[in-house]
Amino acid sequence: MNDDAQDLAPYIIPSLVGMLTYLEKQKGEDLTREEVLDVRDRAVAIILSKKDRKKLDEARGYRDFNPENIWEEWCAYKNA
Repeated sequence: MNDDAQDLAPYIIPSLVGMLTYLEKQKGEDLTREEVLDVRDRAVAIILSKKDRKKLDEARGYRDFNPENIWEEWCAYKNA
């Protein structure tokens, strides 16, 4: 695999932060772990380079959750 291919990774759009915040507000109570994982699993992603992911994060004004650690990051975000 060349360096360009190793630099690629999924980038979720819209952000997991945004989707989870919206859905929890709509629900009117905390999302369960299963609901958070379901949102992640159904999310739409595009494949981008690190450079392009950084540009989009800067445009958003924040770094989105890592899908591999979504539950832990979601809990930390809510408790911050």
